[in-house]
Amino acid sequence: MTPSGPELDGPRIWRILHKIDSNLQQAVRAVSRREGLTGRWFNNDVRDAVPPPEKLEPEILFSGRNLEAYRPSLRVLLAMKLTAHRPRKDLNDAVILTGETGIDTVDGMTGLLENVYGPDHITPEMREFIDRTIAKRLAG
Repeated sequence: MTPSGPELDGPRIWRILHKIDSNLQQAVRAVSRREGLTGRWFNNDVRDAVPPPEKLEPEILFSGRNLEAYRPSLRVLLAMKLTAHRPRKDLNDAVILTGETGIDTVDGMTGLLENVYGPDHITPEMREFIDRTIAKRLAG
């Protein structure tokens, strides 16, 4: 959706995102109270691993009159799991996604990260997660 009216500058975008985040947190608390859920049923830990919008390769999950819900493609989900590189939380998902996507080599995974996030994105910790943790699990 392209904004109408004045151009969105950095500070204005920040204010809009802050308002969305604040409203989302209020909604999460209300649902938690209403449904008797703990505060951890919803988290936004993933936000640091979300790639630029043009790289999401969105797939529609639901389309209604006033709501459309999307998810990133399986390739992008794999890239997000590799970016997060949390062995206890992401390892099993990453291994499953390597099978679903066919991206099951170290070169394939690093190439995917470079394609989705750019060549400077891969940290030594990510490379270790791929080289030692995922490659080891895939091998045996």
